[in-house]
Amino acid sequence: MTKIKEIFCIPSSKDNEQVLTAWRPDGDALAVAKTSGNVQIFDKIGRQSSNISLDAIISDVSYSDSNALAILTESGKIVLWTSDKAEPTHINTQFKGATKVIWSDFGVVAVVTRGGNVSLVDTEAGDKAIQIAGKHTGPITSALWMSSKDDSGYPQSILCLGGKDRVVSMSNELGDTMGLVELDDEPTSLCTITSNDQTFLLINKSGKSLILYSLSQKKIVNEYTFEAAIVHQEVIPNGGILLALRNAHLACINVDGNSYQKPLMIKVPLKSISAAAFEFDSNITIAENNLIFVYAYADTQKLSLQSEPIFKAKLMDQVQRLEICTATKMLLAVTVSNQVYGFAAVESSTLSYNDQTSAVAFVPSLMTVEIHTQIQTFQYNLEFNPSLLGIGGKFFAAANGNRLVICELSRGNVVHDIKVGSEIKGLFVNNNDYLAVNFNNSIDIFSVEGSSMEKIGLHPNDETNQSEVTASSLASSFLAYSTGCNLKLFSLKAQRPVSIGVQDHKCPIQNIVVSSFGDIFFQDSQNDVWLYDLAAVGPMLVGRFSQYSRVICEHSRTDIFHICTNGVITSFCYKRRSHRGPNIAALGILAFEANGTTNVTAKNFSIDDDCIPFAIDNGAIQAYSTRDCCPKAFHLPKHLDTSIGGGFFGTDELREKFASSLSTLEIDKACELAFKLCDDLCILALAYKALEILNVRVAIHAFRYLGCAADVHELEKMLLIEEESILSKYIDDFFRQKNIDV
Repeated sequence: MTKIKEIFCIPSSKDNEQVLTAWRPDGDALAVAKTSGNVQIFDKIGRQSSNISLDAIISDVSYSDSNALAILTESGKIVLWTSDKAEPTHINTQFKGATKVIWSDFGVVAVVTRGGNVSLVDTEAGDKAIQIAGKHTGPITSALWMSSKDDSGYPQSILCLGGKDRVVSMSNELGDTMGLVELDDEPTSLCTITSNDQTFLLINKSGKSLILYSLSQKKIVNEYTFEAAIVHQEVIPNGGILLALRNAHLACINVDGNSYQKPLMIKVPLKSISAAAFEFDSNITIAENNLIFVYAYADTQKLSLQSEPIFKAKLMDQVQRLEICTATKMLLAVTVSNQVYGFAAVESSTLSYNDQTSAVAFVPSLMTVEIHTQIQTFQYNLEFNPSLLGIGGKFFAAANGNRLVICELSRGNVVHDIKVGSEIKGLFVNNNDYLAVNFNNSIDIFSVEGSSMEKIGLHPNDETNQSEVTASSLASSFLAYSTGCNLKLFSLKAQRPVSIGVQDHKCPIQNIVVSSFGDIFFQDSQNDVWLYDLAAVGPMLVGRFSQYSRVICEHSRTDIFHICTNGVITSFCYKRRSHRGPNIAALGILAFEANGTTNVTAKNFSIDDDCIPFAIDNGAIQAYSTRDCCPKAFHLPKHLDTSIGGGFFGTDELREKFASSLSTLEIDKACELAFKLCDDLCILALAYKALEILNVRVAIHAFRYLGCAADVHELEKMLLIEEESILSKYIDDFFRQKNIDV
């Protein structure tokens, strides 16, 4: 379940100091410039990577398609900077009062000034600037490079400029004027749209009307006038133009090149709009003073919005502007006090549970995976935002698109980072370190052992079984998967298909879960839930849930399994009667509603012996007791919350003693208990806790047991350091190098 979350906040360093921002096209860098002369480069989660200081007033910053950053100073100098060059390139355009810098598709930089002058620099041919004095008779307020084709059909870039002289000029890359549009008011912003092989220039005239200028006809073909000021205009994927108006209305204009229809007006449930941005994770983002609202479409054809926002945030000051990074779908909000906020659509409800180690893996923020074990919390930073997670005995796996990363659970180091042939639809890891990766019409099975990764099966693997894989579940000894109406099994030990299964079920199978006994629960397209006992002749109907829109079944390790239906979790008594197979005793012996939710996220529903952690609509993780039929605290703390110990994690007496001694900093006692447990995660937790209190010797002992030779080597260097402040600095550096938040 996707949710929107604040990722970072970059504060302003000085009062009344204007902040300029620019996303790199690939979304991996954000330039934040202060007019006083400082430019900071941040990554997508707000960590500073570079700093550029100039002894000049900065007017604008802009990235090219090739990821080169142009920094424009008020004196007319351009500083070109790329991350792979030690020193930036300086270009002097000779014109003072420079206000804006923009890139063409072919690497030409245009600089405009308050005096109406223009400079053009071909950065690929050299640093010589073409000066064009008096392009406009007054300040140039808006500028745009427009992609078009010349009379011979070759691509060209046209520089469109709007000025306070009430003229829009169009020039080629050499600065030669190709056309002029005279208006009766000042053009405040420009954008383009192409429809039916025709290119139009959209001119926002003083925020009061929108002019449609046809390049092929070289004339104004229509003008749309509105009752309120235009706050934002943007071309949307369906070929239309969407505008946000000050009076809390949206206007949609359909441009087909032949007829020009009346705008479709949509009322937003707000009093006014101060800023807007569209297509943020396929939603509409609107600001009203210091409040940000994200609305989802209720009907994309009619462009109607849902009555309630899917996300809202309250900032310290009024929102001045909103920007979208199309590559990462991140939202940037800049306030009047020049603070910069970053928001992202995060798969925060992605949740995986391992019943052997009682470990929970989930995604709390962008590019981050958090692991919670019985005694410690670990956080791993990845280079991408995972949408699928799987956690097993020694490893956890994360995937997005066609990228798959496998990390060691105890150390967090990446052992495999690969790109597969097509998009990954499902990901499973079992306790024996087998990995199943689902694609549209196949499943790859791997055996993971340390740094080696062996493929042991590709299924379906015969010509008669090439239909789409609709569901799958990886048990300790076999893989259960469905193709259409058939349920099939593949033995991991024998590495071959098993003859038993369900053939020609009445309708397609959509979901599969395997119990710890090896019994298979599956849900079909009619939302009926069935139990297939491996020793039985055929499947047994558990219950009909056709009245619910979504159903998913999961199981616990003992005698209860659960069905989640639209925010309601129903528990069943599940008794196994030795040789006679299982027996479903009663329906609804425990039933309760997930408070405050309309839908429990189906794909993120996991079970422990007496507690159910799951992700809900707002992205939070909650838990409910299946024994007491009531909510249970599940806060996922950064360090061990011993109140959780006997409940969610189900720890035994020895683990509880270890956790207690660790929390009270009785390191020697904790060390003795950890090595009695012979548990890698406990010993790793001991190592980190020992380092927190500067006990390097115990940490070395723990890392040596875990086989971490490089860590032992680094820590042994610290044994000779006697000054605690210096030792603390070295340990902080050690944690930063491991990139783990403990």
